[in-house]
Parts: sequence; structure tokens; C-alpha cells
Amino acid sequence: MDNNLLVILFVVLLTKCNPLQACVTGKETVYIIRELSLNSPPLKVHCFSKDDDIGYHNLVKLRSSLSWSFCINVFPTTSFYCHLWWGKKSLGFNVYQETMGDDHWENYWYAKDDGIYLAHEDSEDNPQKAYGWDENIPPSSSPSLNDVVEWDNSKF
Repeated sequence: MDNNLLVILFVVLLTKCNPLQACVTGKETVYIIRELSLNSPPLKVHCFSKDDDIGYHNLVKLRSSLSWSFCINVFPTTSFYCHLWWGKKSLGFNVYQETMGDDHWENYWYAKDDGIYLAHEDSEDNPQKAYGWDENIPPSSSPSLNDVVEWDNSKF
């Protein structure tokens, strides 16, 4: 191949591909979905990792959601944590831990009246209960990632 053709091919690839959006190791997506009683308080959500803060969000309507995608690290260190508040109930948990050892690319977390449920892209219609709500917890700021306990997904 002649050098001019290589330069043209390189320029075309640069204009078509955004290297900041390319994932060498694979891309994961996390969804937090409100499935709480109608006319109940908003679901307040704060999600973050060591490197990224997704921010605070209020999910008010039924089936309203928060989602984000990210590239996993070459070394198994990617971890996202969320803290959810609903009225006087609260819960903090890992929504993604790279060392969880699963083959799923989409993680659906459903906030329901009796707790938090998890499903994946191949079981979205059949979420399994992962956690119950902690009662009487005032909506305060989220703990730091250092306070996060490893999540055991062996039951899923």
C-alpha cells in the first residue's frame, strides 16, 4: 500500500471515530428504574465511582430512569455505587463491580416498594430481589467509595 493511501485511510478513520468513545475492553450500561407506588415521594438517586460522579437525580414518575454507560478497565477495578432515598427509606449498594464475574453488559436495577431488584439484558422481564429497604434513614449525603462494601452477586 502506498503512503498516500495510508494517510488518507488514517484521516478518514480519525474523522469517523471518536477515540474517547471507543472501548477496548467492552462497554457496560447501568439503569436505575423507578417502579414505586403512584403519588409516592420522589426517588432520590446518587451514583458515583472513584473517577466519575453521575450526580444527584430525582425520579418522580413511574418508570422514570437514570442510566449511564462506561468502559470497563483493563484491570478489574471498575466499580459504581449508588445511594437511593425514598421517603424515610434508604439504601446504598454497588450497582456494578467489575470483579462480580458476570458476562452481562446491561444491569437493570428496579426500585420497588419492597426493595431493589436486579435484572440483566437477558432477563429484563424477570428481575430478582437483591435488597430490602433500610427504614427511617434521613436523606443525607452518600458515603464515599471507601465506605462501600463489596457486593456478592453469587445469588444471581
